[in-house]
Amino acid sequence: MATVAGDCVMVLGYVVVGMVGGAVGFVASLTLGASFWSAILTYGLVGSISTLILPIARLASDSAQHVTPTNADTATSVTPVAGQVDHVVPNGAEAAPLPATDVKMRILAVDDDPFILELVPKIAAKVGCPDITTVNSGADALAMIAQADKPFDCLLLDINMPGMDGIELCARIRATPGYDEASIIMLTAMTDTDYLERAFIAGANDYTSKPFDITEFGERMQIAQAWTAVRRADLRGEDGRGMVGNDPSRDSLRASKLLPGVVKAHLLINEDALQNYLARLPSSDQVSAYVMAIALDEVAELADAQPSAEVLTGLARVAVAIDDVFKVDGYVMAFADEGRFIVVSRAHNLPAAQVIEAAIQDRLDKEQMETGAERRDPPQVSVGNAVRPGGRSSQRARMAVNSAVHLAEARQLQKIGIAPPIPAIRA
Repeated sequence: MATVAGDCVMVLGYVVVGMVGGAVGFVASLTLGASFWSAILTYGLVGSISTLILPIARLASDSAQHVTPTNADTATSVTPVAGQVDHVVPNGAEAAPLPATDVKMRILAVDDDPFILELVPKIAAKVGCPDITTVNSGADALAMIAQADKPFDCLLLDINMPGMDGIELCARIRATPGYDEASIIMLTAMTDTDYLERAFIAGANDYTSKPFDITEFGERMQIAQAWTAVRRADLRGEDGRGMVGNDPSRDSLRASKLLPGVVKAHLLINEDALQNYLARLPSSDQVSAYVMAIALDEVAELADAQPSAEVLTGLARVAVAIDDVFKVDGYVMAFADEGRFIVVSRAHNLPAAQVIEAAIQDRLDKEQMETGAERRDPPQVSVGNAVRPGGRSSQRARMAVNSAVHLAEARQLQKIGIAPPIPAIRA
Protein backbone atom coordinates (compact mmCIF):
# COMPACT_ATOMS: atom_id res chain seq x y z
CA MET A 1 0.00 0.00 0.00
CA ALA A 2 2.84 2.36 0.88
CA THR A 3 4.51 1.55 -2.45
CA VAL A 4 1.34 2.40 -4.40
CA ALA A 5 0.92 5.70 -2.54
CA GLY A 6 4.56 6.57 -3.17
CA ASP A 7 4.18 5.86 -6.90
CA CYS A 8 1.08 8.09 -7.08
CA VAL A 9 2.93 10.96 -5.41
CA MET A 10 5.87 10.47 -7.79
CA VAL A 11 3.61 10.57 -10.88
CA LEU A 12 1.86 13.70 -9.56
CA GLY A 13 5.28 15.28 -9.06
CA TYR A 14 6.21 14.57 -12.68
CA VAL A 15 2.98 16.20 -13.86
CA VAL A 16 3.56 19.29 -11.72
CA VAL A 17 7.11 19.63 -13.03
CA GLY A 18 5.76 19.35 -16.59
CA MET A 19 3.18 22.06 -15.95
CA VAL A 20 5.78 24.41 -14.46
CA GLY A 21 8.18 23.74 -17.34
CA GLY A 22 5.40 24.40 -19.86
CA ALA A 23 4.44 27.66 -18.12
CA VAL A 24 8.04 28.84 -18.22
CA GLY A 25 8.17 28.03 -21.93
CA PHE A 26 4.87 29.86 -22.53
CA VAL A 27 6.05 33.07 -20.80
CA ALA A 28 9.43 32.92 -22.52
CA SER A 29 7.78 32.57 -25.95
CA LEU A 30 5.55 35.60 -25.40
CA THR A 31 8.51 37.62 -24.11
CA LEU A 32 10.46 36.80 -27.28
CA GLY A 33 7.56 38.04 -29.44
CA ALA A 34 5.91 34.78 -30.42
CA SER A 35 2.19 34.70 -31.16
CA PHE A 36 -0.28 33.47 -28.53
CA TRP A 37 -0.91 30.19 -30.38
CA SER A 38 2.83 29.59 -30.83
CA ALA A 39 3.28 30.13 -27.09
CA ILE A 40 0.48 27.61 -26.39
CA LEU A 41 2.25 25.09 -28.65
CA THR A 42 5.51 25.75 -26.79
CA TYR A 43 3.70 25.20 -23.45
CA GLY A 44 2.48 21.76 -24.54
CA LEU A 45 5.79 20.73 -26.09
CA VAL A 46 8.00 21.83 -23.16
CA GLY A 47 5.57 20.43 -20.59
CA SER A 48 5.43 17.01 -22.30
CA ILE A 49 9.19 16.78 -22.68
CA SER A 50 9.73 17.74 -19.02
CA THR A 51 7.23 15.13 -17.84
CA LEU A 52 8.88 12.37 -19.91
CA ILE A 53 12.55 13.17 -19.26
CA LEU A 54 12.37 12.90 -15.45
CA PRO A 55 11.15 9.28 -15.17
CA ILE A 56 13.52 8.22 -17.98
CA ALA A 57 16.47 9.82 -16.16
CA ARG A 58 15.42 8.21 -12.88
CA LEU A 59 15.10 4.78 -14.52
CA ALA A 60 18.56 5.12 -16.06
CA SER A 61 20.00 6.10 -12.67
CA ASP A 62 18.38 3.11 -10.92
CA SER A 63 19.63 0.75 -13.63
CA ALA A 64 23.17 2.01 -13.23
CA GLN A 65 23.01 1.42 -9.50
CA HIS A 66 21.78 -2.17 -9.97
CA VAL A 67 24.36 -2.99 -12.61
CA THR A 68 27.38 -1.73 -10.70
CA PRO A 69 27.15 -2.86 -7.07
CA THR A 70 30.25 -2.73 -4.91
CA ASN A 71 31.44 -5.00 -2.15
CA ALA A 72 30.96 -2.14 0.28
CA ASP A 73 27.19 -2.16 -0.27
CA THR A 74 25.06 -3.63 2.50
CA ALA A 75 21.43 -4.65 2.60
CA THR A 76 19.02 -2.55 4.64
CA SER A 77 17.68 -4.27 7.74
CA VAL A 78 14.13 -4.04 8.98
CA THR A 79 13.77 -2.91 12.59
CA PRO A 80 14.68 -5.83 14.86
CA VAL A 81 12.76 -6.82 17.97
CA ALA A 82 14.33 -5.37 21.10
CA GLY A 83 17.18 -7.57 22.26
CA GLN A 84 16.98 -9.65 19.10
CA VAL A 85 19.87 -10.13 16.72
CA ASP A 86 18.90 -9.18 13.20
CA HIS A 87 21.75 -10.27 10.94
CA VAL A 88 21.54 -9.24 7.31
CA VAL A 89 23.76 -11.00 4.80
CA PRO A 90 25.77 -8.23 3.07
CA ASN A 91 26.06 -7.77 -0.65
CA GLY A 92 29.02 -9.50 -2.18
CA ALA A 93 30.25 -11.44 -5.14
CA GLU A 94 28.06 -14.26 -6.40
CA ALA A 95 29.24 -17.82 -5.98
CA ALA A 96 31.04 -19.21 -9.00
CA PRO A 97 28.81 -21.28 -11.30
CA LEU A 98 28.96 -25.05 -11.06
CA PRO A 99 31.54 -26.55 -13.37
CA ALA A 100 30.37 -28.79 -16.17
CA THR A 101 29.73 -32.44 -15.40
CA ASP A 102 29.49 -35.39 -17.75
CA VAL A 103 26.66 -36.99 -15.73
CA LYS A 104 23.92 -38.10 -18.11
CA MET A 105 20.40 -37.76 -16.79
CA ARG A 106 17.16 -39.39 -17.88
CA ILE A 107 14.57 -36.62 -17.79
CA LEU A 108 10.77 -36.67 -17.80
CA ALA A 109 9.03 -33.38 -18.67
CA VAL A 110 5.31 -32.92 -17.93
CA ASP A 111 3.31 -29.99 -19.32
CA ASP A 112 -0.12 -29.61 -20.91
CA ASP A 113 1.17 -26.96 -23.36
CA PRO A 114 2.36 -28.55 -26.66
CA PHE A 115 4.59 -25.56 -27.35
CA ILE A 116 6.43 -26.05 -24.03
CA LEU A 117 6.81 -29.78 -24.67
CA GLU A 118 8.40 -28.96 -28.02
CA LEU A 119 10.63 -26.24 -26.58
CA VAL A 120 11.94 -27.96 -23.42
CA PRO A 121 13.81 -30.81 -25.20
CA LYS A 122 15.55 -28.28 -27.46
CA ILE A 123 16.68 -26.15 -24.53
CA ALA A 124 17.67 -29.24 -22.50
CA ALA A 125 19.78 -30.50 -25.42
CA LYS A 126 21.58 -27.15 -25.60
CA VAL A 127 22.66 -27.51 -21.96
CA GLY A 128 23.83 -31.11 -22.37
CA CYS A 129 20.70 -33.04 -21.40
CA PRO A 130 19.35 -34.66 -24.60
CA ASP A 131 17.75 -37.75 -23.01
CA ILE A 132 14.28 -36.37 -22.31
CA THR A 133 10.79 -37.88 -22.50
CA THR A 134 7.68 -35.66 -22.64
CA VAL A 135 4.05 -36.25 -21.60
CA ASN A 136 1.14 -33.83 -21.33
CA SER A 137 -0.63 -34.81 -18.10
CA GLY A 138 -0.04 -36.02 -14.58
CA ALA A 139 -1.79 -39.31 -15.28
CA ASP A 140 0.45 -39.99 -18.29
CA ALA A 141 3.50 -39.09 -16.20
CA LEU A 142 2.61 -41.63 -13.50
CA ALA A 143 1.98 -44.27 -16.17
CA MET A 144 5.35 -43.52 -17.80
CA ILE A 145 7.09 -43.77 -14.42
CA ALA A 146 5.38 -47.09 -13.67
CA GLN A 147 6.47 -48.69 -16.94
CA ALA A 148 10.03 -47.27 -17.01
CA ASP A 149 12.85 -49.80 -16.75
CA LYS A 150 14.65 -47.62 -14.20
CA PRO A 151 13.75 -44.37 -12.41
CA PHE A 152 14.14 -41.03 -14.14
CA ASP A 153 16.93 -38.89 -12.69
CA CYS A 154 15.18 -35.56 -13.12
CA LEU A 155 11.55 -34.53 -13.53
CA LEU A 156 10.31 -31.20 -14.93
CA LEU A 157 6.72 -30.55 -13.80
CA ASP A 158 4.40 -27.74 -14.83
CA ILE A 159 2.53 -26.44 -11.77
CA ASN A 160 -0.65 -25.25 -13.47
CA MET A 161 -2.18 -28.23 -15.31
CA PRO A 162 -5.83 -29.32 -15.61
CA GLY A 163 -6.89 -32.32 -13.56
CA MET A 164 -3.85 -33.31 -11.51
CA ASP A 165 -1.70 -30.20 -11.07
CA GLY A 166 2.06 -30.27 -10.75
CA ILE A 167 2.07 -29.98 -6.95
CA GLU A 168 -0.13 -33.05 -6.50
CA LEU A 169 1.92 -34.89 -9.11
CA CYS A 170 5.14 -33.96 -7.28
CA ALA A 171 3.83 -35.41 -4.01
CA ARG A 172 2.71 -38.62 -5.72
CA ILE A 173 6.08 -39.03 -7.44
CA ARG A 174 7.91 -38.54 -4.14
CA ALA A 175 5.77 -41.36 -2.67
CA THR A 176 6.79 -43.68 -5.53
CA PRO A 177 9.61 -46.14 -4.71
CA GLY A 178 12.90 -45.01 -6.25
CA TYR A 179 11.92 -41.33 -6.42
CA ASP A 180 12.48 -40.14 -2.86
CA GLU A 181 15.73 -38.41 -3.88
CA ALA A 182 15.24 -37.66 -7.59
CA SER A 183 15.58 -34.04 -8.74
CA ILE A 184 12.18 -32.41 -9.29
CA ILE A 185 12.12 -28.99 -10.92
CA MET A 186 8.84 -27.11 -11.23
CA LEU A 187 8.06 -25.18 -14.41
CA THR A 188 5.87 -22.19 -13.73
CA ALA A 189 4.73 -18.80 -14.94
CA MET A 190 3.15 -18.23 -11.52
CA THR A 191 4.74 -15.77 -9.12
CA ASP A 192 2.50 -16.50 -6.12
CA THR A 193 4.88 -17.58 -3.36
CA ASP A 194 2.19 -19.74 -1.72
CA TYR A 195 2.16 -22.03 -4.78
CA LEU A 196 5.94 -22.27 -4.79
CA GLU A 197 6.00 -22.96 -1.04
CA ARG A 198 3.46 -25.76 -1.50
CA ALA A 199 5.56 -27.19 -4.32
CA PHE A 200 8.71 -27.29 -2.19
CA ILE A 201 6.82 -28.85 0.71
CA ALA A 202 5.43 -31.47 -1.71
CA GLY A 203 9.01 -32.44 -2.58
CA ALA A 204 10.28 -30.09 -5.30
CA ASN A 205 14.02 -29.34 -5.33
CA ASP A 206 13.89 -26.20 -7.46
CA TYR A 207 11.87 -24.28 -10.03
CA THR A 208 12.43 -22.36 -13.25
CA SER A 209 10.23 -19.59 -14.60
CA LYS A 210 8.33 -19.32 -17.85
CA PRO A 211 9.06 -17.84 -20.34
CA PHE A 212 12.33 -19.76 -20.16
CA ASP A 213 15.68 -18.05 -19.88
CA ILE A 214 18.23 -20.46 -21.37
CA THR A 215 20.95 -19.41 -18.92
CA GLU A 216 18.72 -19.86 -15.89
CA PHE A 217 17.35 -23.16 -17.21
CA GLY A 218 20.89 -24.38 -17.79
CA GLU A 219 21.89 -23.49 -14.23
CA ARG A 220 18.92 -25.43 -12.83
CA MET A 221 19.80 -28.47 -14.95
CA GLN A 222 23.46 -28.23 -13.93
CA ILE A 223 22.48 -28.28 -10.26
CA ALA A 224 20.29 -31.32 -10.95
CA GLN A 225 23.25 -33.03 -12.63
CA ALA A 226 25.41 -32.34 -9.59
CA TRP A 227 22.73 -33.75 -7.30
CA THR A 228 22.42 -36.83 -9.52
CA ALA A 229 26.20 -37.35 -9.36
CA VAL A 230 26.15 -37.25 -5.55
CA ARG A 231 23.21 -39.67 -5.35
CA ARG A 232 24.91 -42.15 -7.68
CA ALA A 233 28.14 -41.95 -5.70
CA ASP A 234 26.15 -42.48 -2.50
CA LEU A 235 24.56 -45.62 -3.97
CA ARG A 236 28.03 -46.92 -4.88
CA GLY A 237 29.30 -46.15 -1.39
CA GLU A 238 31.73 -43.55 -2.72
CA ASP A 239 32.47 -40.02 -1.57
CA GLY A 240 30.73 -37.82 -4.11
CA ARG A 241 32.45 -34.65 -2.95
CA GLY A 242 34.89 -33.36 -5.48
CA MET A 243 33.00 -34.86 -8.41
CA VAL A 244 31.54 -31.42 -9.04
CA GLY A 245 32.30 -28.12 -7.40
CA ASN A 246 29.88 -26.82 -4.78
CA ASP A 247 27.92 -30.09 -4.89
CA PRO A 248 24.67 -30.55 -2.92
CA SER A 249 25.08 -31.64 0.67
CA ARG A 250 25.24 -35.35 1.33
CA ASP A 251 23.70 -34.49 4.69
CA SER A 252 20.42 -33.98 2.81
CA LEU A 253 20.58 -37.60 1.68
CA ARG A 254 21.27 -38.81 5.21
CA ALA A 255 18.46 -36.66 6.63
CA SER A 256 15.86 -38.30 4.42
CA LYS A 257 17.11 -41.69 5.60
CA LEU A 258 17.17 -40.73 9.29
CA LEU A 259 13.68 -39.25 9.39
CA PRO A 260 11.63 -40.86 6.59
CA GLY A 261 8.37 -40.60 8.53
CA VAL A 262 8.82 -36.88 9.12
CA VAL A 263 9.79 -36.33 5.48
CA LYS A 264 6.74 -38.22 4.23
CA ALA A 265 4.53 -36.13 6.53
CA HIS A 266 5.78 -33.10 4.52
CA LEU A 267 7.31 -31.44 7.58
CA LEU A 268 10.84 -31.55 6.15
CA ILE A 269 12.41 -30.80 2.79
CA ASN A 270 16.03 -31.35 1.75
CA GLU A 271 18.50 -28.68 2.78
CA ASP A 272 19.51 -27.92 -0.80
CA ALA A 273 15.82 -27.45 -1.70
CA LEU A 274 15.41 -25.07 1.24
CA GLN A 275 18.34 -22.97 0.04
CA ASN A 276 16.90 -22.90 -3.49
CA TYR A 277 13.55 -21.80 -2.09
CA LEU A 278 15.19 -19.02 -0.07
CA ALA A 279 17.42 -17.85 -2.92
CA ARG A 280 14.54 -17.65 -5.40
CA LEU A 281 11.84 -15.99 -3.32
CA PRO A 282 10.36 -12.97 -5.12
CA SER A 283 11.90 -9.67 -4.11
CA SER A 284 8.68 -8.62 -2.38
CA ASP A 285 8.96 -11.62 -0.04
CA GLN A 286 12.69 -11.19 0.62
CA VAL A 287 11.86 -8.17 2.79
CA SER A 288 10.08 -10.30 5.38
CA ALA A 289 11.90 -13.64 4.96
CA TYR A 290 14.18 -14.85 7.72
CA VAL A 291 16.14 -17.98 8.63
CA MET A 292 16.36 -19.58 12.09
CA ALA A 293 18.23 -22.68 13.25
CA ILE A 294 17.03 -24.98 16.03
CA ALA A 295 19.70 -27.25 17.50
CA LEU A 296 19.20 -30.36 19.60
CA ASP A 297 21.48 -29.97 22.62
CA GLU A 298 22.51 -33.65 22.96
CA VAL A 299 23.65 -34.95 19.59
CA ALA A 300 26.55 -37.31 20.35
CA GLU A 301 24.73 -40.37 19.01
CA LEU A 302 23.94 -38.66 15.72
CA ALA A 303 27.57 -39.09 14.72
CA ASP A 304 26.92 -42.84 14.56
CA ALA A 305 26.13 -44.41 11.23
CA GLN A 306 22.87 -45.75 12.69
CA PRO A 307 21.63 -43.71 15.67
CA SER A 308 19.39 -45.48 18.15
CA ALA A 309 15.62 -45.57 17.72
CA GLU A 310 15.29 -43.38 20.82
CA VAL A 311 17.44 -40.64 19.30
CA LEU A 312 15.53 -40.74 16.02
CA THR A 313 12.23 -40.60 17.91
CA GLY A 314 13.52 -37.54 19.76
CA LEU A 315 14.41 -35.85 16.46
CA ALA A 316 10.97 -36.57 15.07
CA ARG A 317 9.35 -35.11 18.19
CA VAL A 318 11.42 -31.94 17.81
CA ALA A 319 10.34 -31.61 14.16
CA VAL A 320 6.67 -31.93 15.15
CA ALA A 321 7.10 -29.32 17.92
CA ILE A 322 8.78 -26.89 15.50
CA ASP A 323 5.94 -27.39 13.04
CA ASP A 324 3.40 -26.62 15.77
CA VAL A 325 5.14 -23.32 16.58
CA PHE A 326 5.75 -22.07 13.03
CA LYS A 327 2.75 -23.37 11.07
CA VAL A 328 0.58 -20.36 11.90
CA ASP A 329 2.71 -18.05 9.74
CA GLY A 330 3.81 -20.58 7.12
CA TYR A 331 7.33 -21.94 6.76
CA VAL A 332 9.59 -24.53 5.18
CA MET A 333 12.01 -26.63 7.24
CA ALA A 334 15.04 -28.82 6.54
CA PHE A 335 17.10 -31.15 8.70
CA ALA A 336 20.77 -30.19 8.50
CA ASP A 337 22.14 -33.26 10.33
CA GLU A 338 23.98 -33.15 13.66
CA GLY A 339 20.64 -32.42 15.32
CA ARG A 340 19.99 -29.08 13.59
CA PHE A 341 16.80 -27.95 11.91
CA ILE A 342 16.68 -24.93 9.57
CA VAL A 343 13.46 -22.93 9.24
CA VAL A 344 12.64 -20.29 6.62
CA SER A 345 9.56 -18.18 7.25
CA ARG A 346 7.96 -15.22 5.51
CA ALA A 347 6.20 -13.93 8.64
CA HIS A 348 6.36 -10.13 8.77
CA ASN A 349 7.25 -9.92 12.46
CA LEU A 350 10.80 -10.94 13.30
CA PRO A 351 10.55 -13.40 16.21
CA ALA A 352 12.57 -13.29 19.41
CA ALA A 353 14.72 -16.43 19.48
CA GLN A 354 14.26 -17.18 23.17
CA VAL A 355 10.47 -16.87 22.82
CA ILE A 356 10.54 -19.44 20.02
CA GLU A 357 12.89 -21.64 22.05
CA ALA A 358 10.55 -21.54 25.05
CA ALA A 359 7.52 -22.34 22.88
CA ILE A 360 9.20 -25.39 21.29
CA GLN A 361 10.50 -26.61 24.65
CA ASP A 362 7.06 -26.17 26.22
CA ARG A 363 5.51 -28.42 23.56
CA LEU A 364 8.20 -31.06 24.05
CA ASP A 365 7.70 -31.00 27.83
CA LYS A 366 3.92 -31.30 27.51
CA GLU A 367 4.22 -34.17 25.05
CA GLN A 368 6.51 -35.95 27.51
CA MET A 369 3.98 -35.57 30.31
CA GLU A 370 1.00 -36.60 28.19
CA THR A 371 2.58 -39.85 26.99
CA GLY A 372 3.53 -40.88 30.51
CA ALA A 373 6.26 -43.11 29.14
CA GLU A 374 9.24 -43.92 31.35
CA ARG A 375 12.14 -42.53 29.42
CA ARG A 376 14.82 -39.95 29.90
CA ASP A 377 14.10 -36.22 29.92
CA PRO A 378 12.52 -34.66 26.82
CA PRO A 379 14.88 -33.30 24.15
CA GLN A 380 16.37 -29.90 24.93
CA VAL A 381 16.74 -27.38 22.11
CA SER A 382 18.61 -24.12 21.47
CA VAL A 383 17.29 -21.57 19.00
CA GLY A 384 19.58 -19.05 17.32
CA ASN A 385 18.54 -15.52 16.40
CA ALA A 386 16.90 -14.81 13.06
CA VAL A 387 18.95 -13.98 9.96
CA ARG A 388 17.76 -11.90 7.02
CA PRO A 389 19.12 -13.08 3.63
CA GLY A 390 19.15 -9.50 2.34
CA GLY A 391 18.55 -10.35 -1.32
CA ARG A 392 18.05 -12.99 -3.98
CA SER A 393 21.08 -15.18 -4.67
CA SER A 394 22.34 -18.67 -3.91
CA GLN A 395 25.37 -17.21 -2.14
CA ARG A 396 23.22 -15.14 0.20
CA ALA A 397 20.98 -18.12 0.93
CA ARG A 398 23.96 -20.27 1.93
CA MET A 399 25.43 -17.47 4.03
CA ALA A 400 22.09 -16.92 5.77
CA VAL A 401 21.75 -20.64 6.59
CA ASN A 402 25.35 -20.88 7.82
CA SER A 403 24.91 -17.76 9.96
CA ALA A 404 21.69 -19.14 11.47
CA VAL A 405 23.46 -22.41 12.37
CA HIS A 406 26.35 -20.48 13.93
CA LEU A 407 23.93 -18.47 16.07
CA ALA A 408 22.18 -21.64 17.27
CA GLU A 409 25.56 -23.09 18.27
CA ALA A 410 26.40 -19.82 20.07
CA ARG A 411 23.10 -20.12 21.95
CA GLN A 412 24.05 -23.65 23.06
CA LEU A 413 27.36 -22.37 24.44
CA GLN A 414 25.65 -19.43 26.10
CA LYS A 415 23.27 -21.77 27.98
CA ILE A 416 26.17 -23.64 29.57
CA GLY A 417 28.08 -20.49 30.42
CA ILE A 418 30.86 -20.78 27.84
CA ALA A 419 29.84 -17.80 25.72
CA PRO A 420 28.52 -14.37 26.80
CA PRO A 421 25.03 -13.22 25.70
CA ILE A 422 24.89 -12.47 21.99
CA PRO A 423 24.79 -8.69 21.38
CA ALA A 424 22.22 -7.09 19.13
CA ILE A 425 23.65 -6.26 15.71
CA ARG A 426 22.24 -3.90 13.11
CA ALA A 427 23.41 -3.80 9.52
